[in-house]
Amino acid sequence: MRTRWRHCWRCRTKHGEDKFRIVPGVDCTKPETFEAAVAGCAGVFHTASPFHFKTEDPMSDLVKPAQMGTEGCLIACKKAAGVKRVLVTASFACIFNAGVYPNDYAYSSKDWNKVSRPAADGKFPEPVGNHGRRAG
Repeated sequence: MRTRWRHCWRCRTKHGEDKFRIVPGVDCTKPETFEAAVAGCAGVFHTASPFHFKTEDPMSDLVKPAQMGTEGCLIACKKAAGVKRVLVTASFACIFNAGVYPNDYAYSSKDWNKVSRPAADGKFPEPVGNHGRRAG
């Protein structure tokens, strides 16, 4: 089991497979793949985002698929009758700046990637009432 999934598997074990599903196979570049994944869910954690170092065009290879995936997930959640909460996490790539800071640098929300954040700002709905939070 990969370390980053350990907490998810513990939660699934604690609450049961019928209450906590981990759905692989969703393709960020194909929004329709989210519909089956969120069907029957009350809450959705959208945690995926493409990230790799083999890119000549980060906006096309990383930012655009991440944006498409988030939009696809939110649209599918809106269509699904039972989804009440959605948690969208950001990739470390949103703040990572290789070679700019020393290896022991403590990143924070002030380090958001200045290129990708404006592309997302205003693109997604504001959290509703006291039910949501937006970082940064």
